[in-house]
Amino acid sequence: MDFAAFSHGQIHSKIWLCEELEKHISRPYYTAILGSWYSLTSFLLLVRNQHLYTHIDAFDIDSHSIDIAKQINNAWYIVENKVNCIQTNVNDLFYGGYDLIICTSTEDIQGTQWFDNIPNGKLVCLQSVDLTPEETDKFGNWHIINSNQTFNQFKEKFPLSTTLYEGTKEINYGHFKYNRFMLIGIK
Repeated sequence: MDFAAFSHGQIHSKIWLCEELEKHISRPYYTAILGSWYSLTSFLLLVRNQHLYTHIDAFDIDSHSIDIAKQINNAWYIVENKVNCIQTNVNDLFYGGYDLIICTSTEDIQGTQWFDNIPNGKLVCLQSVDLTPEETDKFGNWHIINSNQTFNQFKEKFPLSTTLYEGTKEINYGHFKYNRFMLIGIK
């Protein structure tokens, strides 16, 4: 298990997502989380407001991460069938049946086909960082392959028809810092 998933920056970013997303949803959503890693986003969404989510499908390409995600989310996976953790390449999926699509790891997924596969009119919540692969080599646990150097680059790569929220949060450790970007809106 990679405990970097529980780092300050990861948890802080996901709580920020929960806080902002909750301002824009008022009914239960059938949700997809892409590049879910250990699916801590599912866990936090359901701990905070499980009534806002009818079901969450959490997708990741790594089978080991999916096994851990099932353990972390087993309270909702086993008893209530609220979370399903699925190993797959998100670039191969189509998201017509979902009300809400979340991706907190846009920089870790090759290309934008996954985003292109989301039908127009869907609510999305996206996050990224402004780091490059070269910057993260010395800090490990980063898998950046689709870098977004600026917030404007991030917005241009993932255009929305309606923006409900946009923001940047600095994560600063003194010797290492980066910006986390977030968009919530309608594709």
